[in-house]
Amino acid sequence: MAESAQRNFIYQVDKAYNLVTAGAMSYTEAVKDAVNALISEGATVKYSTGHEDTIETATLRAVRTGISQATAQIQIKRMDEMGVDLVITSAHLGARPSHQLWQGQIFSRSGGGKYPDFITETGYGTITGLCGINCRHSFGPYFEGMDNPYEKYDSLENLNQYKKEQRQR
Repeated sequence: MAESAQRNFIYQVDKAYNLVTAGAMSYTEAVKDAVNALISEGATVKYSTGHEDTIETATLRAVRTGISQATAQIQIKRMDEMGVDLVITSAHLGARPSHQLWQGQIFSRSGGGKYPDFITETGYGTITGLCGINCRHSFGPYFEGMDNPYEKYDSLENLNQYKKEQRQR
């Protein structure tokens, strides 16, 4: 039964991911449909770490992570095509403390010059870094002299929001 539930979970997450990336359904609708399909089975998701989540939480996290990673790969490809080295990361209230350190900052993909190294500083490509598991941040090209719309995020306000969201969970 556990294997069947896991196969169904993977199938529903893949289906939601494909519907969203194909533009056939919104992110919210795809997650809702996947959750409803999984709830009818009455299962939960248990990770290899022993952590267990409801179907809704696991589905939301998996679809969010998949979309984030696909978008990031497209962004990297376009930046390669344009020859862009500098990257700006997004920022939002409620960011994890480890992500708060680099959100809204400018980085160098090559690691040279006056900006810090993109991968080393953000952890891009790791499960806990930028675009990793459940990360809501994104990034895009940055050109010297552009305004940084994210530079005025208050770290105390961010930490308070993060604590509220953790309490809510």
